[in-house]
This record gives sequence, structure tokens and C-alpha cells, in this order.
Amino acid sequence: MNKIITDKLIEEKLKEKGLSMYDQVENSLEKLQNYYDFKLTDSYNRTPDYSIYAESTADGYEVWVATTGDGRDVCINEDVYYYESELSDTLYDAIMDYNEVIYVDDLEAH
Repeated sequence: MNKIITDKLIEEKLKEKGLSMYDQVENSLEKLQNYYDFKLTDSYNRTPDYSIYAESTADGYEVWVATTGDGRDVCINEDVYYYESELSDTLYDAIMDYNEVIYVDDLEAH
């Protein structure tokens, strides 16, 4: 028998973990951090496992860097993003790759 994944089924599984896809939860980031065992911080302490931050190019454009470690070893082809909207997938991957401390320069950014 095949099971169809519905919004109702997803909501039931989330409720088991104390989450909901419909309710705004004040401590949702804290719950995600506890569940996936990571810490998202905007305090740069030179020891992050992964870093996401903005940089300016020589001609004044803003680009975003998402790289392992503290950002000293950036690979232009793999770690630099022209569009900020691409960073959500990158952050998701960083969380799933078991990075314990993830530095982002703006926690309020979408």
C-alpha cells in the first residue's frame, strides 16, 4: 500500500516534535537548533564550522559568501553567490551536514 504525503500528515509529524507549519512559534529557531544540534550565531568568534556573510566586490556590487570554516579559504566558483535568495538552500545543507556552529552576519535576514 502506498501512502500519500498530505499537509495533514506533515502537520501531525511536526506536532509530535512540538512544531507546526501553521503557527508562528516564538522559539522555533531554538527548537530547530536543539533538534538538529547546531548553533546559529551572528557573533564572530573565529571558530565557526560554517560561515555565511556579505562582501563587496571591487566595483561595488554586493555578493554573499557561504563556506566551511571561518571564511579564510573561499573558493570563488563554489562559495560566492550573486543572489541572496540562493542562501536558504545553502544554509539548509550546512545544517544537514552537521555543522555545530554556523556564523551568519545578519540573523534577521530572510
